[in-house]
Order: sequence, then structure tokens, then C-alpha cells
Amino acid sequence: MPDPLVRVKAQQQLFVGQKVFAIGNPFGLEHTLTTGVISGLGREITRKAAGRPMFNIIQTDAAVNPGNSGGPLLNSRGFVIGMNSAIASPSGVFAGVGFAIPASTLETVVREILSAGHVMRPALGVFFAPEALCRRLGIEDGLLVLGTRKAGAAEKAGLKSTKRDASGKLHLGDVVVKLDGNKTDRIVDIFRHLDRKKVGESVILEVIREGRALEISVVLEDLGQMPVAKM
Repeated sequence: MPDPLVRVKAQQQLFVGQKVFAIGNPFGLEHTLTTGVISGLGREITRKAAGRPMFNIIQTDAAVNPGNSGGPLLNSRGFVIGMNSAIASPSGVFAGVGFAIPASTLETVVREILSAGHVMRPALGVFFAPEALCRRLGIEDGLLVLGTRKAGAAEKAGLKSTKRDASGKLHLGDVVVKLDGNKTDRIVDIFRHLDRKKVGESVILEVIREGRALEISVVLEDLGQMPVAKM
């Protein structure tokens, strides 16, 4: 086979200050190239549309604007080291901070799409209460389980959801305080740990149920294959 026009460098050691090039179609201007450096590594960002945070993101000061998303981020040798994905900006246009998904993540995603037809996201199948609501309810540590997906991993494992009885009284569900020994005071703590796991692996949830401490083993399921919840 002939050599590809663009090569992916998934395992390259990246460093802050490294020269990079971003290619895309900003504002419909095709085949635009901008230059800059890697200005940060290991960033965590949350895109409003997706909700789920992305981890280990490359930060760059190479100009990235609407239309750059999906384009490659190259090193000075022409290897693809990432895919332009988002910007941090109060105005919606480039303000000096752009983000790219690293090639190592892309390699995993492409492999999963080719083998399973979709990206496999490990999930607990739990709906957690927002952190602010947990604190208002007097829960200082951990996250309250509001509900579980029908026939999902958490329901199969026996996690208890928050419910109201016939009189309207609220009965709080389990409070997840640790995941595999790691504290879970924020929802991002859950996502950060799951990002390192694979579908089919087991995790241990440490929960508080009606004042009692319990450990529950949950087999992670594929988020894309789980049934729609009924709460």
C-alpha cells in the first residue's frame, strides 16, 4: 500500500512549547493553516452539547475557529498528534485558547467504531443529583442516586434510587461516596474514573444507605447500548 498522505503519531511524547499546526475550514475558508505551540496538556473540558467531560486534552494557541473542528493538529514533522475540537472564548471566536483531542484517544475511538460500530462508553447507568442539591439536602460527602436506567448496570447491581411514597414523602436513595476507593464528591470524579475503564470491567461503589455503609460491585455497560430510562 502507498504511504498515507498524513500519518498519525499516537504514541509521541508531547510537551508544552512544542510547535504545532492546525488545519481546517474556519468560517468556510477551506484549507486554512494556522501555527502555534502546545500551551497546555492534560486539560479537562466539558462541551455543553455532550455533557460528559473530555480528559487528557491538548491545549494550543494556534488559531482555531468555527470550521476547524475535526481538522488535524500536526507536529513540525507533519504527523497528526490530535484533532481540533473546541475553543475557550467569551465571544465564540478564537481568543488564544484552543483544544484538540490527542491522537491516542482517536486511535482508540476509531478502533471501537470499526469493531463495534460505535464508540463504547463505560457507564454505571445512574442519574446523580447535582452537587448543589446534594449539599442542600445535607449530604456533605458523595453523590445522591436519583435514579437508575431500566435494566442498566446499577439497577442489576441493586443500587437504590430516590423515590416519593404515596403521601409525597421523599425517600433518599443511596449516596455514592467512593468509586474504586476514589472519593466521588463531584460528578466529574465519576467520569474521570470511568474514562480509564472499559465496558465489561467491574467497579466497586462504596455507598451509604439509610446510615449504613455498603460496597456494591457494578459491571460497567456500554452507554450506547443501554435502554432509555424511565424515572
